[in-house]
Amino acid sequence: MASRHTVKQRLREGSVLGIVASAASAVAAGYICTLLNVPGVVQGTVTAGAAALPAAIEYSLQSQRRDDADDAARIAQGELRRPIGLVVALFVAALIVSIFAPLALVWMLSSTAAYFISLAVGWIITFFIASYASHYLGKHPYRWTAIATTIALVAAVTLTFVAATPATPGDFLQALLLYLPFAAACFGGALYGRRHHAEFLAKKLARVQRKAATASPSKSTTPNEPPSASGPDALDQLKKLAELRDAGVLTEDEFLAKKTEILGRI
Repeated sequence: MASRHTVKQRLREGSVLGIVASAASAVAAGYICTLLNVPGVVQGTVTAGAAALPAAIEYSLQSQRRDDADDAARIAQGELRRPIGLVVALFVAALIVSIFAPLALVWMLSSTAAYFISLAVGWIITFFIASYASHYLGKHPYRWTAIATTIALVAAVTLTFVAATPATPGDFLQALLLYLPFAAACFGGALYGRRHHAEFLAKKLARVQRKAATASPSKSTTPNEPPSASGPDALDQLKKLAELRDAGVLTEDEFLAKKTEILGRI
């Protein structure tokens, strides 16, 4: 019974339904674009957007069901638990858009200078996408970054190869060499993100705690009974507040106001 519950929990966290829906949406969008003879760069952007929509919807629904107090406690322990499968699906879609959207602009402008500028812009966008996504990829961010990057590059090369008329092995090799710098930007972004992971968690914790604090009075207190805190609990809260202040997450005024509030509950 426990093992069955564990399997269901893992399936829910992996969000199989959202991933399957994203894949089906991408295939359908690609098929429609092919029937309409849409240019490859535009087709890649549209396909990625279609793939991202189901994953984004399920991710949003799961976020609404998440308990803020429990989330804050996990983040305070350094654990930012999110549905890895959905994060990777959104990551892949964002990477494909960062590759094809600038190229679509070049296709409309038909400029050689714009072509190289668009590549540079795409690499920069990819770097920041990877650095942000790395915070949500659990305990193995580089492994998931490799998986997401591989899927995105295979999709990009395939779309470019299919769009070439007539397609030759040389077109495939040229597309592969064109997109390899995006992979380097991905891993560079992941490395940068993990080096600043502690700072990211501190800011995330502050936001979640503020959100939980606004909801907690209606859940845990009554109008005639203010919340109370024991000495050790209050001391721990004050230490965390001081750490957030030192990290620059809280201002001095916010720290003093929260400190007064905690001391008043003892």
